[in-house]
Amino acid sequence: MTLVRSYILKKVLIYQIALHFVQDKTTRFDLAIECGNLDVALEMAKSIDREDTWSRLGQQALKQGNHKVRFLSSQLSSWALELILLSTVLDRRNRLSTNEEL
Repeated sequence: MTLVRSYILKKVLIYQIALHFVQDKTTRFDLAIECGNLDVALEMAKSIDREDTWSRLGQQALKQGNHKVRFLSSQLSSWALELILLSTVLDRRNRLSTNEEL
């Protein structure tokens, strides 16, 4: 198990280092997705602006539990049904947190 963890950490570290040197937007996006860097991936997705890019970004955001990026990627792709569902869930969650403050 330690060898597997070590391999994964080395792989992610290599992607993070490469991310600093690569200039190609698509390659930077791919590297950012691989190492889980949603900030860089979002920046690159905005500049690439293709539906498959937004889809991959949304999937990675969902894996990391980042609902804001997931919501944004849903808006910018053709996931109308998912967007409605996500809006409903987030609205209910916000209402619950507001009620708890009272």
